[in-house]
Order: sequence, then structure tokens, then C-alpha cells
Amino acid sequence: MAARPVAALVVVGLVSLQLACDDEPTRFGPGVVARIDGEDLTYDDFELYLTQLGEDPTSLEGAVMAALFSRFLDDELLVRLARERELLHRGDSPLIAAEVLLAARADPAPSEEEIAARYAADSERFVRPERVELRQMLLTSREQAEAAASALASGVAWEQVALDIASDPAGEVTTELSRDELSPKIAAVVFATPAGEITPIVEEEYGFHLFAVDRRMPAGKVPLAEARGEIAVQLRREAADRAYRDLLEEAWSRYNVEVARTNLPFVVQDDLTPSGRDAGSA
Repeated sequence: MAARPVAALVVVGLVSLQLACDDEPTRFGPGVVARIDGEDLTYDDFELYLTQLGEDPTSLEGAVMAALFSRFLDDELLVRLARERELLHRGDSPLIAAEVLLAARADPAPSEEEIAARYAADSERFVRPERVELRQMLLTSREQAEAAASALASGVAWEQVALDIASDPAGEVTTELSRDELSPKIAAVVFATPAGEITPIVEEEYGFHLFAVDRRMPAGKVPLAEARGEIAVQLRREAADRAYRDLLEEAWSRYNVEVARTNLPFVVQDDLTPSGRDAGSA
């Protein structure tokens, strides 16, 4: 048998390489951006999804589009998982697939032991600085501020002065603040004023202030009984996040996903699974 010329081998190799490079377009028709278990998804499907999210595809950068495309695939997979479990039906919005899947899972309330453990682990988070409960009246001129201060000193109710002189209905709103949440100038005056009294006039660049200090609260740690509700909400949220991640991992492993990268006008990373995305962003 005669040896094949080297030039012919080179040509054959180049043809094979070209066929490999052209393999994706032959597998996907025009406009197809992905295939899940043999079902094609088009770019029009993706744009409709973006519209449902309230996004304008023409105004988004490539990196944002790539991230939203990953989310699009996530939701398409969750739709299939929800339909398989008879939790979602044709015509239902794909955006609720995750919601119905999570709702179908057992969601035990955090135990007292879990709440106490989180309270101990996040102890610094529950340390509260000294705070004041106050009402504020903003006035536009010193003359107006002095008139308001005089009326208050003569016994006119704060609410009445706020309406008649300051024309400030917001003056009736009570706010709880720490020193760091006020400007240094205002904080110095407010925290030097005893509870139940009115501060002197404080001038700032945006106006003149009077404050009614209704209550002073010393620094201290929020007791577990008071923090329990906040911690329980946080633990439930974290459990829901883990459950959502588990659903995504299950869906990506359950269905065969192919991506038509050459049909996308933006670049997506090689591994679009949740763990692959995590590795890509590390």
C-alpha cells in the first residue's frame, strides 16, 4: 500500500480541525442559544425572559448579559424540575418555579439551640451603643427657630409648634438614633440634653434644628429574648438560600444542558453549573 503524501496528511488534518471547529453551528440552528434534554431555547426566549425581569436587553453590557443568561438557564432547569414534580404547569410563569419548589420543601423552624448558638457567635452584632429617641423640627431661619423655641418654652405643645411655626408635619415623627448616626455637631447637643427636654437651637448648613429628646437608652447588649425573632428570620433566610442552591445543583445534574456559545453575542464561561460559576468568580 502506497504511503499517503505528507501534503495530503496536512490537508486531511486541516479538514478535520475545521470540521471540529464547525461542529457547534451544525448542532444548533440559527438563533438557538441552548438545548436542555433535546429542547431548543432561542435568543428570543432569552430576550423574553429579560423583559419579564424588567430588563432592557439593548442597554445591558456583555458581562451583565452573561450573568443573566446563567440565571435564565437556572430558571429553565427549575421549571422542568417543578413540572416533573407537578408543581408547575404549562402557562405558569417560569419566574415562580424556584418559589413553588422551595414552598414544597419541609421548612422546620430554627431550634432554640440554633438561635442561642447564633446569638453567641454574633455577640458583637447585638451590642448597642448609647441611643436617643427624639423628634426633630427643621426651621429655615434663626428668627423662626427662636420663635419656635420661645413657644415651646411657654408651654405650647411640640406638635402644635411644628405645624404652626415650622410647617413641618415630620416634626411629630419619633426616631431612634445613635451618636454615629448624627452629625458631630448635632450629636454633641442631643446627647448632652436630658430626656424629656428640648435642645438649644442647632445651626447646620441646611437649616436650624430643634430636637425633643424623648428617651435616652444606655449602651448595652440586646438580650437573647429580644434578639430571638431577628435571628430566627436570618436563619430561615440562610436555610432558604441553601435549599435554593441544592435545587440548582440537582437540576443541573439531572438534565443535559448544551450551550450554543457561537450564537451568543457575549462570552459565557466554560462551566455554567453553580459550582463552576463559583470557581470562575473565585
